[in-house]
Amino acid sequence: MSPEFKAKWIADLRKYPKTTSYLKNSKGYCCLGVACLTLGAKFEVRSFLETGGLAEDRPILNGRNLANGEGLDHSTLDLIGLTDNQQNKLIALNDCSTTFEPVIAWIEKNL
Repeated sequence: MSPEFKAKWIADLRKYPKTTSYLKNSKGYCCLGVACLTLGAKFEVRSFLETGGLAEDRPILNGRNLANGEGLDHSTLDLIGLTDNQQNKLIALNDCSTTFEPVIAWIEKNL
């Protein structure tokens, strides 16, 4: 992960409302959803046929859905500079806390 992306992602985490279990919903974003915004993605509602599940907001960058249903796809992780294990850790931290502060602390220490 580039130092520039890391700094911008942390700054973005401090300005968006937080949610759990989804990249984005009506309450806010998870930390990986914020990472998509940091990349420049826009969230668009995708239909059941496009997502293979419920219609929900998906991060779209240059016409491509960055999510895979379980989180971010491998090409997006590579673009950000995250491994699957790091993504899983971030998901767990995000979904077990009420603020982004534990996520930010982990990013600052480990990435």
